[in-house]
Amino acid sequence: MTKLKKSLGELEKKRLTSIKDDEEKKLKARKKATVILLKYEKKSNEEISNEVKLSKRTVINYVNDYLKNGMTSITSRGNYKKSVLSQFTNLFEDFEEMPATYKDATEQIKEKYNINLSESAVRRHLNTIGIYTENSKRK
Repeated sequence: MTKLKKSLGELEKKRLTSIKDDEEKKLKARKKATVILLKYEKKSNEEISNEVKLSKRTVINYVNDYLKNGMTSITSRGNYKKSVLSQFTNLFEDFEEMPATYKDATEQIKEKYNINLSESAVRRHLNTIGIYTENSKRK
């Protein structure tokens, strides 16, 4: 493992602190920023894991990812494959009504865009962008 620089630059420290304190940021990004800041305060992995409520292995992974990728490791989603549906921002604008089930949504997507996906993949993507079928809408 590569060692951390002796000190954190002021600009990078400000960015990390800003991410850590920003309630609008995702919890994972705030925790990653906190881990890096605590590591620069010379805290041990065990102390950090106790303070941030993460496993020691996760703390080590966050630090190694930061050493390898810098600030992009803090806010990136990781190496997850994006859904092929992400290119369709207005997915259901052309449909007359919202599909009643995810099965219907999957069939409509296959017919309209010629994309063959599982119901689970369609459900995950639609829920991620805040779309729920008529039968699953939150009451």
